[in-house]
Amino acid sequence: MSKPIHFSIALIRRIESETTRWLVIKNPAADRWELIISQRLEKEVGSETLAREVAWRLDLDRKTDFLVGKMAMLNVEIDAEEFGADRVDFGDFNDEQHIADKGFDASSTDSQSESSRTVKVEFTPVEVYRKNVIANLDKNENVCWVSSAEICDGQFALDESDERIESKIESSSRLQIIDPSFVAWNRKWKIIQPWVQ
Repeated sequence: MSKPIHFSIALIRRIESETTRWLVIKNPAADRWELIISQRLEKEVGSETLAREVAWRLDLDRKTDFLVGKMAMLNVEIDAEEFGADRVDFGDFNDEQHIADKGFDASSTDSQSESSRTVKVEFTPVEVYRKNVIANLDKNENVCWVSSAEICDGQFALDESDERIESKIESSSRLQIIDPSFVAWNRKWKIIQPWVQ
């Protein structure tokens, strides 16, 4: 059996006027908004994985601009196909060494496909807490803050009065899609509830 591949998903939130907002980033290639997802590198722990990816994707300083939670809100183990095999970089994982270390028969794993691999996913809170950092994120055209209800619905609408509309959208459609995989996981495991304000 192959070693599981580890991913961390950043639940980046901010609370303004007693309302919780969640950060999503634009994926123009897929025409949707997504949470930041990072595949763990060798010898990394989940918090390091997220700190690296959040800093890189949002151009932030990992030491001063945000704080990654020490504990995940949820840890799950799912099949790579359910996670989305297209998201997984199977790379050159040294399965033969792992098999030898565990005493497995290498011939028994020859028929295992990459899509049948196991993926471990951590959903971890991240807090952005400096006002100037939040102000810079608000100016970033690839970032949007959405409500808990919008996350649960899997979409949000931009109307003419919405502050998010000016540079966030280029198409004529005002309806924006949130990553359907995350929406399905959220419905299954109830990570973010629509009533969370």
